[in-house]
Amino acid sequence: MIDLINIRSIDINLADESAWIQAGATLGLCPSRVISGGGFGTLFRKHGLAADHVVDAYLIDVNGRILNRKSMGEDIFWAIRGGSAATFGRRSHKTHS
Repeated sequence: MIDLINIRSIDINLADESAWIQAGATLGLCPSRVISGGGFGTLFRKHGLAADHVVDAYLIDVNGRILNRKSMGEDIFWAIRGGSAATFGRRSHKTHS
């Protein structure tokens, strides 16, 4: 088990309308994580699932390598965005609106 309490920052870039969201970030008052399980939240009806807007992610593999979308491959990228979020991995994401 990994305690994500100190890995919860959100960095917003207004110029390119993107954000890096760390694995411990939550959806406001809701205790669920931003992307895990697809990213259901209070703005779901207006903007869709948060996972649908993820354009990159960092993942640390078992060998300690930091992988991004290109180096991890599309299958793993799909899985950590919600394809199997309950068990697959925890990560930081770059999102686009």
